[in-house]
Amino acid sequence: MRKIYPKNVVLYLAIIFLIVSAGALYEGTELKAEGDNEPIPELYQNVNSTYMKEVITDLLNISKSYVFSDIMNNPPSPYNDSKFNITEELEKIKIDEDKPFYEFYREIRTALSHLRDSNLDLIGGKLP
Repeated sequence: MRKIYPKNVVLYLAIIFLIVSAGALYEGTELKAEGDNEPIPELYQNVNSTYMKEVITDLLNISKSYVFSDIMNNPPSPYNDSKFNITEELEKIKIDEDKPFYEFYREIRTALSHLRDSNLDLIGGKLP
C-alpha cells in the first residue's frame, strides 16, 4: 500500500482550489450579436408624447383614489417635513419630446418612490 504524505495532500488541495477559483473569476467571452449594445432593446425604444401623456393621465386618475394621498399632502405632527403631492410630481415629468421608454419609466418610478409605500408598485404587462 502507498504511503500518503499530508504535505502532498495539502499541496494538491491548494492547487485544485486555485484552479477552481481562477475558473470562477474568469468571465469568458460573451455571445453578442454584432452591433448589439443594449441588453434589452425594447427598453431603449423611444416613446412619443402621446403615449407618455396617456400614461401620466392614467396615473393621475389612479392617484385620485390613492388612500394615503391626503395624509401625504398634510402629514401628522412629527412628519411635517415629509409633505409630498403625487399629482404635482407626476405633472413635473416632461412629456413634450420623445425619450427612451426606460428613461420615462425611471422618472415615474422616482416620483412614486417618494410615497414610501411598499404596497404600491408599478408593473407593466408588456413593453410598448
